[in-house]
Amino acid sequence: MTVGKGWVLSAALVFGCALALATLHQPAAAADGAATYAAKCKGCHGPEGKGDGPAGAKLKPPASNLTNAGALKLKTAAEVTDLLKKGGKAVGLAPTHRPYANLSEEEIAALVEFVLGLRK
Repeated sequence: MTVGKGWVLSAALVFGCALALATLHQPAAAADGAATYAAKCKGCHGPEGKGDGPAGAKLKPPASNLTNAGALKLKTAAEVTDLLKKGGKAVGLAPTHRPYANLSEEEIAALVEFVLGLRK
């Protein structure tokens, strides 16, 4: 049986569209969020997000325990995103939390996903 060029092109087009749609709906890469967290957040919030990083205890107020969902003021991904983009003072939190304006939208999305995943 021979396959016509039109069928092969159609199949390739369908596969390509399906792949593109699947990519659009994938969550931000958790590994990227973990790497960004390690580089930007771990010093204050600690390796597991418990607020026990070496610099966290010296802050006034101390770094938040990101694993305690009930105690956190920021509940949604949009609120955490605002904190990361604008800094603590701009969102009514500790002014010591600086904005991360140098992070890309993808890095922020991955970091937000990672941080929200720490909550219990």
